[in-house]
Amino acid sequence: MKRCLLVGAAPSNQIGLDQLLASLSFDAVYAVDGGFTALADREIEASKVFGDFDSLGYKPDHPCVRGFDSHKDFTDMDLAIQEAEADGFDELVLCNAFEGRIDHTLGNLQLLIKFAAQGQRIWGVNDEFAIVPLIAPGPFSCLSFAAGAKGTCSVINHSNLAEGVNEDGLEYSISGGITKNTSLWGISNELIGAPASISIERGSAWVFFPLEELPRAKYGERASRKQVQ
Repeated sequence: MKRCLLVGAAPSNQIGLDQLLASLSFDAVYAVDGGFTALADREIEASKVFGDFDSLGYKPDHPCVRGFDSHKDFTDMDLAIQEAEADGFDELVLCNAFEGRIDHTLGNLQLLIKFAAQGQRIWGVNDEFAIVPLIAPGPFSCLSFAAGAKGTCSVINHSNLAEGVNEDGLEYSISGGITKNTSLWGISNELIGAPASISIERGSAWVFFPLEELPRAKYGERASRKQVQ
């Protein structure tokens, strides 16, 4: 599996970025506008650099720069994801994209849904949480956790309705539920150390779980509720 890390310009303490670099290997790292600085500070050479560079403040001297006019109908991150997808990566991870301005955060959350719905394995992190889009029906409709995972886990609807919602092995369970995008009951469930799974049968949602539990998470497999590993 070819994995690409996309590092954005959102203000960050770089906890999420450092965790990713310590725990996962990447075949390429793309800098998106001001994300170039975070990589340069870690002496990491970006594979490609994207942006209109309004955040960075200058166009980097780099052999592979994709510069965009600031008058455009897409964000820098959207265009970078499109190119990563065209480059044939099987998995995309977004970092420094879910802090700071709430409009950009919401936009990047929508990008997770957009590309997952198109069949791209994609997810993100901020300094506290990993963020996974669930899309059903399809291969990205289930997230499971190995034994030992603990901490706050929230499920928030994206679609108007999500049907066949299942949460097993958490503090609060649900079986075959129907939820709305105006319902907030999915916030602040708890991983309690047991094997756990979250899945939907129709619709779309985001799952937020503690960044430190990323090694125990398994995403994008058609596991049944009785096959949590």
